[in-house]
Amino acid sequence: MSSKKKHKPNPEHEKPFSFHRYQRDLESALKTYRLIENWDEFWKFVNRVEALHLSKPSDEVLRRLPLRVTVTVHSLAKRVESRELTDERLEIFLVIVQAFLAFKQTEKFNRLRKLRLAQKALPVAAYKNAIVDVLGKQRVLIVAGDTGCGKSTQVC
Repeated sequence: MSSKKKHKPNPEHEKPFSFHRYQRDLESALKTYRLIENWDEFWKFVNRVEALHLSKPSDEVLRRLPLRVTVTVHSLAKRVESRELTDERLEIFLVIVQAFLAFKQTEKFNRLRKLRLAQKALPVAAYKNAIVDVLGKQRVLIVAGDTGCGKSTQVC
């Protein structure tokens, strides 16, 4: 019998799992779905999520996400080659993608809402309906006003 002890890896010295190690594979696999416009921004988001040391999300967390990604774990697994990217890890990655897309959608909605509020505050906003009514009856309408008062904005 051998007196050698088997070397067991010390979990304290192992690097924690990170999706960044598989960035090229994951990007390549997801690019065919055209879900993400800005990859740098996405990977910064992944950094933040990984910093929270999230584990597999609960069903409750999944139900709160407003978007559903049409990518399946199975289809993603076929496109990546690493054995470390298990189905469970790919499921977590897809949840991160969903969360990122939901965040971006909320961000766009908030910008649009802010823009619409600013448009309503323009001086010509009070005349919007009158302008649109006249344009429905007449081919030409001259609207005079200071630059930036909303002449074009109210018609569009």
